[in-house]
Amino acid sequence: MEDVRIELKHNSESLNFIHLIPAKEIKPNSTSDIFLGLSMPNDEHFTTATFNSLMKYRMKETQGAKVTQYEDEYPLEDFNLTFTDYMVPQYLPKGSFVQNWDGFQTKEIAATYQLNYPNTQAAAKEIQKHFGLAVCEGEQEDPSKKTNLNTCYLSGSYLGQERVLVICIIGFDTKKGCLMKLRVKCKDEEVGDSIANSVE
Repeated sequence: MEDVRIELKHNSESLNFIHLIPAKEIKPNSTSDIFLGLSMPNDEHFTTATFNSLMKYRMKETQGAKVTQYEDEYPLEDFNLTFTDYMVPQYLPKGSFVQNWDGFQTKEIAATYQLNYPNTQAAAKEIQKHFGLAVCEGEQEDPSKKTNLNTCYLSGSYLGQERVLVICIIGFDTKKGCLMKLRVKCKDEEVGDSIANSVE
């Protein structure tokens, strides 16, 4: 296959295609990279979308001295651009999260949520998956203190540039179900606001 390129269609009004670098040639039993550049407005930090993708290429077949070339295409699986794709997990040394949190001199952004999960363990697991950040160990509550709270400490960055620290305090109420207090620190307050308000 020669001049191999990907054609994408998506359901977002915010994303625009700006660049394509096709693969010049992909031989049988080999792989290659194809690059697509997308842009989004500066005031949107977490644009999400569903993509339909189609691979287009020029097929070259050789039979003896005869060479036949023709254009062809092949549908690929759909895929999603999600909140997690913008986040890069970054692990901290065990037991150092609180120190890093206290030393991160920036505004704290808070939000509260009522979550539709049967218990705090299930909620914590899904929240960790949603943010796509590193789960910091060694910050557990004192086991001698009886509590129905589940606290998650998360660390990482937005697009590998803006440092992000998140504390999720999840509790369970027999009448209201799972409740979560979310605390976020990020130098870019707009990014921090978007993170704090990203839970559906």
